[in-house]
Amino acid sequence: MFNIYNFLSDAINKILIYQKLNLSYVFLSFSKKFINILKVLKSNGYIDNFYLFFFKINLIIIKLKYYKKKPVIKFFKKSSKLNLKVYKKYKNLSRFMNGLGITVITTSKGIMTCDEAKKIGIGGELICYVF
Repeated sequence: MFNIYNFLSDAINKILIYQKLNLSYVFLSFSKKFINILKVLKSNGYIDNFYLFFFKINLIIIKLKYYKKKPVIKFFKKSSKLNLKVYKKYKNLSRFMNGLGITVITTSKGIMTCDEAKKIGIGGELICYVF
C-alpha cells in the first residue's frame, strides 16, 4: 500500500542528506501530492527547480538551491504522521519561525502555505515545516 506520509518522510530525509553532502540533485520517485509540495517550495525559493521523467518508473529530479555554498533549507520537518494528522482552522494558523519559514498545508483548494490559506480564510491539514 502506498503511503504519502512514509514517502514524504523519505523524501525529506534524502533532501536533507543530499544538502549536507553539497550535492546539486536529488533523484526520487513521486506522486501528485509531492509535486504540488515541490511547487510550493519552488515558488517560495527553497528549491531551484524540479524535472519530471516518465519511464518504467516515475522519476523526479530536484535541483537543490544553495546560497554562498550553504543550503537554503536549514530545517525541514513533517508535521502530520500516519496515525496523528494535525488539522488547523484558519484562525489558528500561525506563522512559522516568525515568518522566516513556511508551513505547507493541504486544503480543499489545494496545497499551499499557511499565509495563503489565511488570506483565503480556509484551514486544513499541516504537512510540513520548512525554514
